[in-house]
Parts: sequence; C-alpha cells; structure tokens
Amino acid sequence: MSSIATSSDYEANNGLWKYPSVTSSAQSHLTSSSASDSFLSMDSFEKETADQLSFITQRSEHFNQLLDDLAIIDEIYTTFEDDQVESEPYERQVADAARNVAQKLQLVKQMCQLEEQHINEMEYFLYYYLEPIDNWIHESSNSDIFQKHPGLCSEKALVDLFQITKQITKAHQELFKGLKDRLEMWGPTQFISDIFAHFFERTAAYENYLSICPSTIVTIDTLYKRSSAFTKFMDSCASRANTKSFKDILFYLKKPI
Repeated sequence: MSSIATSSDYEANNGLWKYPSVTSSAQSHLTSSSASDSFLSMDSFEKETADQLSFITQRSEHFNQLLDDLAIIDEIYTTFEDDQVESEPYERQVADAARNVAQKLQLVKQMCQLEEQHINEMEYFLYYYLEPIDNWIHESSNSDIFQKHPGLCSEKALVDLFQITKQITKAHQELFKGLKDRLEMWGPTQFISDIFAHFFERTAAYENYLSICPSTIVTIDTLYKRSSAFTKFMDSCASRANTKSFKDILFYLKKPI
C-alpha cells in the first residue's frame, strides 16, 4: 500500500477538487508496488494526459478558431473605441460650423436692414436737399452771394458734395443688392467676401467726402446767415418732404461719416 497521499485522499480531506489532476494521477501510478504495475500505470498516465490535452493536440482547430475570434473582437473594440474618440471633435466641428452659418445668416439679414435704412436716408438727402441746392447755385440770380464772400462760400464745395454723396449712395445700393441676392440663394457654403471687396473699392469716396466737409459746412452756415433767399429756399426743401422722419440738413451731412 502506498504511503503517499493520492489526489482522492486530498479530495476527501479538503473537498476542493472534484477531478484528479495530471500530477496526482502520475503520483498514484508511480507509487504502485510492482514494476509491471508501474509500467502499466505509466501507459495509463500517458493516455490519460493525452486525453486531457486533446483540445490542443487533436482539436487544435478549435483552439485556433478561438484565438481568431478573440482577435477579431479586439480589433472591433479598438476600431469602435477610436471612432468614438475621434467622432467627438468631429461632431463639435459640425456643430460649430452650423452655428457659424446661422450667425452669418443672421448678421447678413441685419446688415440688409441697416443698409436699406441708410440708403433711404441718403436718398432723402439727395432728393430733398442736395439736388435742389445744386440747381439753386447754378441760377444766375444766386451767383452774387458766392462772389461777395469768396473765402466763406465755395460753390465748388457744394457741387462736390452733391457728386460725392451720389457716389457713396450708389456704393451702398450695390452692397445692399449684393447681400439681398445672396440671401435669396443662401446655403451653408455661401460666401459674401467678394461683395465686401467690391464695396471696399468704392470707399475712396468717403475720403473725398471727409476732405470737403469743412468747407461745405462753412459754406452752408454762411449762406444761412448771409442770404435770406437761401434760408427760404431751404425751408421750402424741408416742407416738400412732408414726412415726420425727415431731418434737418445737418443730420444728413453727418450721415455718411
């Protein structure tokens, strides 16, 4: 009888293992009392061990398939994990782009409203003041006032005021038309930079306007003070407008600035 404890003894004592391990089987066979039994036990051990490892030897295709399946799962997990990480900044970019498009659309609408109001006021200035003044200064009966006060009254300043104001008004009309046309065909990729580039080319008129402002203001102030005919004429210009929104000439003189 063997003096070494077998796995069955260990199981009975501890209750931890339900099946004998490869090592315990080998120990039980190697401790047999006879040599012949020992050889038979070794054969049984090899056969039993081979049966226990058959999932690797005889059924290795299942093991390889398992490894392939696990590898595919790892790749899928890695792929989706990377996509999730990379999709976050992409989604933010899409949201930012949509917000920028909406903001640009709102700004263009506001600009159209402001431009339309500005153009109306500039057209009032031209129609009710500057065009009549241009006709008035070319009347022969009114030429003497400029001859009496050549240092204070400049006929050229008033003529230039009329022409430059027309240029500025036309520039804003083109800007308004360009923005309005783009709004009618607005889309996410709509650009308006070319419209502003075209408007910028006409901003030289503002420099010319600023350069004549001092002499223009002095001329109009002198005409108001020294010519009663001019004062009556200006009152008639204001009364022709017949609207509460109409302002005095000083308001319109400052409007382009």
